[in-house]
Amino acid sequence: MLIYEKKDIEINELHRSRGHFETQPLEDFLKMMSEKLKFKEFSKLAKKYYIDKLGYQPTKITDYKLLDLYNYFGLRQQTKPRELTRYDSLTGFAYYLAKKIFNLKSAGLGLSYFINKNGSEKEFYFFDPMFQIFVGKISTDEANMKGNSLTVQTSAAERKLIGMGYGLKMYLSILENCDYLMSSSVLFTGSFRIWSKVLPKYSNVWYKDSSSDTGKSKNDFVKINPEEEFKKSGGDIDYFVASIYHKKI
Repeated sequence: MLIYEKKDIEINELHRSRGHFETQPLEDFLKMMSEKLKFKEFSKLAKKYYIDKLGYQPTKITDYKLLDLYNYFGLRQQTKPRELTRYDSLTGFAYYLAKKIFNLKSAGLGLSYFINKNGSEKEFYFFDPMFQIFVGKISTDEANMKGNSLTVQTSAAERKLIGMGYGLKMYLSILENCDYLMSSSVLFTGSFRIWSKVLPKYSNVWYKDSSSDTGKSKNDFVKINPEEEFKKSGGDIDYFVASIYHKKI
């Protein structure tokens, strides 16, 4: 897992946690697909992917094995057909399903994504169309800010993609979709670094000063200068806000 954020309205100052929260964004996507697709449609798409794209022998892609795969996706069983669930096959199958079922949008950073809406919540699922793989997921909700603004609830890139720059691309893709993006008040190490040191190089980023509560943005929010070393601790910050469209809050 590359990034983690958790919404917690009871915490008044930003809380930094060491390490990484264990989450499985690919499994989240596959579970969602099993809920959206009936087995007949799932089976049809799976056969086209494993037989036509990967070259599996049709005799090995039986309906019984596909039912096992379908149930495994939905977490209805722990056993899985090993020959169909190798990681490279699954991440490619995730991309194949998303491209067939959803209208994937292109971000300006080489990623493709779709948005799964659930009330006010929006789940962004990301893919790399060049390598045809699943990348990760960011869950958001409406933010109490002006315009079309979002707050991050959870964010995770695939563990195997750590250090390849996908975390930044995911965040910037979200920023293309909103006026302001607000962090949660619980940030693990990787996420704190992105908000405080990486994003400011590509967008406007402010932090809410925990010692100031005047209700006026010019007093309560401090813009981060990417040319200067960021030395603030979590105890000095309530949360971060970023925007690629606006120069002030």
